[in-house]
Amino acid sequence: MKNSISFFLVSIFLFSCQPNKQDQPLGKPLSLQNRNIQKTKGTDCGKQPDSLRTDCAIIDFSVPEIQDGASLDALGKNLHTWVDKFLIHLLTWSDYPEADPSKLLTNLDAAIKRFHAIHDEAEGSVSSGQFVAKCTNRPLLNDGKYLTIQLDGHSFVGGNRPLREAAIATFDVPSGKQLTWDDLFKDKEALLPIVQAKVRTTRADAFREGFDFDKAEKFALPEFYGLVGDGILFHYQPDEIYRLGGATAFTIPFSELGNNLKAAIPVPLADNPQPSQEDDFGAFNYQEAGDSLVIPTFEIEVSQSAKARQLLTKQQETTIVAAYLSGDPRDDRDRDDIGMMPLADKQIELTDGNRIARFEGLKFSKKDYGKLADKDIHLLINVYSGRKSSGDNLLDCGLLDLQASQFMNKRFVLRCQLIAETPNGDTSLVNPFACYALPEEKAQTGQLPSLLVTCSENGEIEWAGRPVKDYDALMAAIRPVLVDWKKNGAKKLPDLETRGCMMGNSGEIRTRYDELKAKVMGKG
Repeated sequence: MKNSISFFLVSIFLFSCQPNKQDQPLGKPLSLQNRNIQKTKGTDCGKQPDSLRTDCAIIDFSVPEIQDGASLDALGKNLHTWVDKFLIHLLTWSDYPEADPSKLLTNLDAAIKRFHAIHDEAEGSVSSGQFVAKCTNRPLLNDGKYLTIQLDGHSFVGGNRPLREAAIATFDVPSGKQLTWDDLFKDKEALLPIVQAKVRTTRADAFREGFDFDKAEKFALPEFYGLVGDGILFHYQPDEIYRLGGATAFTIPFSELGNNLKAAIPVPLADNPQPSQEDDFGAFNYQEAGDSLVIPTFEIEVSQSAKARQLLTKQQETTIVAAYLSGDPRDDRDRDDIGMMPLADKQIELTDGNRIARFEGLKFSKKDYGKLADKDIHLLINVYSGRKSSGDNLLDCGLLDLQASQFMNKRFVLRCQLIAETPNGDTSLVNPFACYALPEEKAQTGQLPSLLVTCSENGEIEWAGRPVKDYDALMAAIRPVLVDWKKNGAKKLPDLETRGCMMGNSGEIRTRYDELKAKVMGKG
């Protein structure tokens, strides 16, 4: 069933030609507060880990509303109505064919009842324990003249995949009206080539692989957009340009829009909140520390070939594990020579046979975070010899390049060999070689960590930061890791943990893994 919330942007309120009288002075940010809606239904909510629940439906919404809204009647009502439309969509998106909008629910309480009814209908299925609808919010602009809000929603109501969507809207504070494209621009058609060029730049990887717009994928302006401090934010949902895969979001600065812009350019305010809310930090488990954000701990284990281990030991050589963190900025002026914005870096030197570099407490500034178009920052790992015995690097270890959503709270194994072992510069190493659930810092020496398999938001299975096409491919990727354990004298092979996978996937993965372990140990 196609996921679309095109009905969402239809005009949802009739506005008077005369602005409502209000007490809010222009140039002063509005006072916002969260409206929290939290409901659970089921027998084992909170009693079991996500993957083991069999009867639980969770609703967890945190959405904005205006404090003392009586003085901002039109704005308060329109914001409330717009927010509820999105929440209703999260609760019922799987329930209606797009062609029959007459069946759409318009009352939030009715949608909550319908969500619970859908859950009850799934009783006994593998997915009935994992029903969830969540929403967080963040103000992108709040200068007393305009209010731009982003809602980030996640919903799973059974089936093969969850829904993850964002909604963005800008409201004119004096009138309370939600701004349309016609309110923002004099000529929408003239805007199309500018936006398309930005899409091509933002998703350059897809266009290099052969994607292009055609009759089946006709280019149009997105359904969700908003006025922010430094330009116009454009947000394409995954199904708006479906062959690109995933959402596409970027900001076009005011300077690139020429005289086509109708709306007034916001005046910067010292206390005008830009995208850096607590809920936003929590989306990737970043922790606040004063003016900085702390990245979740992760580890890199370096596995060296026999020749590399022997040479480095003989020459008393060390190994350097270097981590570089960067992000995709909204403003091109913040990009470095490789097109990213540097955030933080750290090097750990491994000595005396130590193979594990633990990166803990890495920080970057909230100010830089507010400049990012994509809050899921990138990690690049480079491993090389410490050059104690030679001026040249001795190791060929490849690279690890992952996003925060993939590397947090995990241990990745990178394999290294001597550069002399690959004289033509062609390495056959697979990096990362393995992924483990991050052991506790004081875990017992020699204790086996658990291998970690994750599932993406659309249900794809991932191993060591890479997608695999099916269960057979997953077991083929894991098998060398188990063989390596056995060759090194292990009498027991590690357990396996899954994260983010539906119960059916988790069960099948664990069953296949147990069979693979038995075969590797000669018991199958």
